[in-house]
Amino acid sequence: KDSVYELENAINILDTKITDYLVLISHETLNDHDSNDYLANMKTIKDLERIGDLCINIIKYYEAIYDEKEDFSDEARKDLETMMNMVIDMLHHAVKAFDGHLIDDINYVDEKEADLDYFNKKAKQRHIKRVSHKIEKSTLVNSTYVDILANLERMGDHCQNIAEAYILEESAYNNEEPESAFSK
Repeated sequence: KDSVYELENAINILDTKITDYLVLISHETLNDHDSNDYLANMKTIKDLERIGDLCINIIKYYEAIYDEKEDFSDEARKDLETMMNMVIDMLHHAVKAFDGHLIDDINYVDEKEADLDYFNKKAKQRHIKRVSHKIEKSTLVNSTYVDILANLERMGDHCQNIAEAYILEESAYNNEEPESAFSK
């Protein structure tokens, strides 16, 4: 838990420093390539900072459950773990896509984001079934579970933004439509 808070604090510090630096760069005359880099970097640092914030939200949800000596069912824990692993995989590939600008990496993240959305929908359906069958009884667990799912799904959205940062910025700058389904 403490390491998550430390990492999130480091992300916030880096966000501030990188944003300050990018603002300095923006005062220069930038060619098209540098303008694209500037915009993609500015958006991506904000997406990474937001992922850090969402991690803190999730820690707080787990703390609330722990403080009340409550717990998720085994099935709920399994769904949460699956979604967390999906987001970790997406983040890894999103950074790779951002760094390499390869369409295969971007497509991978896009496909995984769609998978994450589908899994989120199914996890909510399974949760409703558990609640109706009295497997999940705690009001706190019930609401917290849905909140955690929502935060994980939003992390997936930010991963997709990171992966697509250069394609979207280049298409916006050139007044072109992005390839395939990259517009959101």
